[in-house]
Amino acid sequence: MVPGTGGTVTLLCREPKGWAARKEGTPTAVEHPGSAVQWEGTLWEVLSVDPGRDGVRYRLAAWDGRHVVRVRHLYDAGTEADRERESLRRADAVRLRLLILAAAPLTGLLPGPVQSRWEVELGVPAARLTILSTVIPFIAGTATFVLTMAAAFGACSLPSGLLPLIWFFPESILRFGLAMSQSIPVGSVPGLVFWYVWRGIARGSAKA
Repeated sequence: MVPGTGGTVTLLCREPKGWAARKEGTPTAVEHPGSAVQWEGTLWEVLSVDPGRDGVRYRLAAWDGRHVVRVRHLYDAGTEADRERESLRRADAVRLRLLILAAAPLTGLLPGPVQSRWEVELGVPAARLTILSTVIPFIAGTATFVLTMAAAFGACSLPSGLLPLIWFFPESILRFGLAMSQSIPVGSVPGLVFWYVWRGIARGSAKA
């Protein structure tokens, strides 16, 4: 806090608080007071808001009793702690969203409800996750299908360990089609198995 002239004070805040500055009256518009801020037993009005490189400067003055208080903003240790926690939560959500998108070939294999929850909570485009996760399985499934057909005609031999990969050929086509036509996320069978096994292990560890 920096004392100013005429009973004003200036607050330098690292993050914006959403307070609005006073709008002076003009011949065509009425005066609008700035945000009302309750601070240390005094009601203040936000006169000006000045964003800068080092933060946001709010210039405050004692509330003018001529104006009606419609919304009162609290400025105290508890409110600021809550604001800081919310800011950290939003930053964590942004990082998690970027991580999920970067790992789309894997995260898009997880169950559809999991992807839908990410869409609601983090803004992740769930259907796009599914679409991106079909590329590698489709290539693997298509290659296995072609090799299986070739092996059936004696053109080559197919190692038995690769045969299960043929499942990805129809599954990827189905998942891609549903995600494109209906904009819904669809998980892959291996992704579902991994998810529920991992959840079971996590719950077992929590109980222990």
